[in-house]
Amino acid sequence: MSKHITKVSLVLMAIGLAAGCGKQEVPATEAAMAPTAIENAATAPAETAAPVAGALALVDYDASAAPVPVAGGNCALDAINGGAVAGASAKVGSEVLFGGWIADASNQVPTEARLVLKGVDKAYSVPLVAGAERPDVATALEAESLKLAGYNVLAKLDVAPGSYELSIVHGPANAAASCSLNASLAVNN
Repeated sequence: MSKHITKVSLVLMAIGLAAGCGKQEVPATEAAMAPTAIENAATAPAETAAPVAGALALVDYDASAAPVPVAGGNCALDAINGGAVAGASAKVGSEVLFGGWIADASNQVPTEARLVLKGVDKAYSVPLVAGAERPDVATALEAESLKLAGYNVLAKLDVAPGSYELSIVHGPANAAASCSLNASLAVNN
C-alpha cells in the first residue's frame, strides 16, 4: 500500500512541478503496450510523456486522394485516456488522449504521421507527432533512434457514433505506409 501511495505522490508532485513551470504534461500511463508484430517487445509504459498542447480537431481522411499506403513500420497504442485500449469507448464531442509509439520500417521515428480513425462510412485523421521518451522501445527493437518514439495526441471526437478502427499512416503522401494498431474505439452519444 505504501508503494502505491508513494507512486501516486510522485505522479502528483510531477504534475504540480509541470504546472509550476507553465507546461502541461501528460503523466505516463500504467497500461501495457498493445500487441504488435514485434517479437519480444518490451511491455513497460513510457517513463516520460510528451506534452499535449490542446485537443486537435479530427479532419476528414480521404484515403483515395493519395496512393494507397503499404503496410509498414511498427507501432502500438498503449492507452486511450490513460486506460485500457481493449473495449475503449468515448462520447461524441469528447476529447480523447491516445498514447503509444511509432517507428518506420527502418526503425526511425517518422516526421510525418497521422492517427486514422476509420468507420464504416467515413474516416478521420489527426496529426501525430512523436517525441515522448520510450527507452523500452529503443531497447526492444535494438534501435537507439527510437528513444523518442512515443506519442500522445489529444483529439476532439466530432464524429458520428459508431466503431472506428485505429491505425497510423506515416511518411510522405507519395510513399505513405500504414501501421495497424489492432484496436478500435466505440464512439457513443
